[in-house]
Amino acid sequence: PDPFRLGDGLTNKISYTLSENAVVFVKVYDANETLVKSLTQADNKAVANQVSWDGKDSNGTLVADGTYAYKINATDTSGKKAVEAIGT
Repeated sequence: PDPFRLGDGLTNKISYTLSENAVVFVKVYDANETLVKSLTQADNKAVANQVSWDGKDSNGTLVADGTYAYKINATDTSGKKAVEAIGT
């Protein structure tokens, strides 16, 4: 999400496409590369998918406006891990 702006009901959507069914882990980081929130999506199908981030950290507190990066990791049903994807 780049940049993230706070507001009632706003969410940022992070989109990704899978070539196989997988469990997906999305981690959101601030500009200092500090982990802000971990999002897990189980049982994703091999199609276009997305996860929503509500702008809250792992404690449920809204984060400040700014630029945040995310890393996406996926593990398929046989345990094979995909190459990590990074975005802002």
